[in-house]
Amino acid sequence: RPAAGPSGLSAAARCDPVEAGPRGAGAGRREAAVSGTRIQPAGACDLAVLAELSRLCFAADDAAGFAGSPWSARSLGEVMALPGVFGLLALAGEQPVGFGLVQVVLEEAELLTLGVAPAARRAGHGRNLLKAALAEAARRGAARMTLEVAQHNRKAQALYSQTGFHPAGRRRNYYRSADGNPSDAIVLERALESAAPAGAGG
Repeated sequence: RPAAGPSGLSAAARCDPVEAGPRGAGAGRREAAVSGTRIQPAGACDLAVLAELSRLCFAADDAAGFAGSPWSARSLGEVMALPGVFGLLALAGEQPVGFGLVQVVLEEAELLTLGVAPAARRAGHGRNLLKAALAEAARRGAARMTLEVAQHNRKAQALYSQTGFHPAGRRRNYYRSADGNPSDAIVLERALESAAPAGAGG
């Protein structure tokens, strides 16, 4: 039985995921090592791991004071079955430490969720996961990415700002803080660098 890593999750047997993107657009399993973080596509066989990561990332009140709403495996599966949605799984060695979900519709991409297990934070995994999400969204044809972040989540806002996002709006009372009070969401956006279509010659 494999030992649990910093996320508290054991590395499970892997299987090829169900691709969420268009057929023929670089289909198949792709992995990328980014500064110590291994990023790979997440699919149907990863739902249990993603649900546990979601629980670790968002269930407990953390230093940001945000009482999150973790997604169940069923909810994750429903979201990942939507058109244009793709998932990414971050690993440190063989241990899952973070995940992200993005939806691309035409030239617009939305970061639906991104999280790193508390025990694996401050190691660059979140930044590397975000960079991989930006690159994959651009590869799928998106020209812009948007996201929402709680107004009091300064650490997440700093990460997004350092990665090129800027404020684009506000959603009133979108979240609830750990004490039950409503909290606004800051809408952030950034342009994406164009990427050559998969399979294009060079």
